[in-house]
Amino acid sequence: MIKYIIILIMFILTITHLSGSSGCRVDQSRGTVGTLSGFKSPEILSRVEPSYPAYARRKGIEGKVILRFEINNDGSLGEITVVQSVMTGRRGLDQATINAIKKWEFSPAMRHGEPVPSVMILPFVFSLDEK
Repeated sequence: MIKYIIILIMFILTITHLSGSSGCRVDQSRGTVGTLSGFKSPEILSRVEPSYPAYARRKGIEGKVILRFEINNDGSLGEITVVQSVMTGRRGLDQATINAIKKWEFSPAMRHGEPVPSVMILPFVFSLDEK
């Protein structure tokens, strides 16, 4: 059996959310690439926006952190991998993003009414230009 039914192409399903004061935009995805019969994507039930680390803000560091993370069949968060890094370390944008996603809550993906593990890939854009 396949460990993951699909690498959810949430990368291509964008729900853009601008956070007023954090300076981080979660650029989730737009549209789907295809539909699997009987498959329902996992849903984000609640989320916490990453905080813009003070050190990175003072240094003018901006960029896009891309995370790949597993959602277990019970909706819990599994392994998190940084696909694209901007600034590593405890005061960096990568860690701020990881800390935030650990607070998110999910409903699992479903296939034919049964929960299944899945993977999401999301870009988080940090920008000092707060519009």
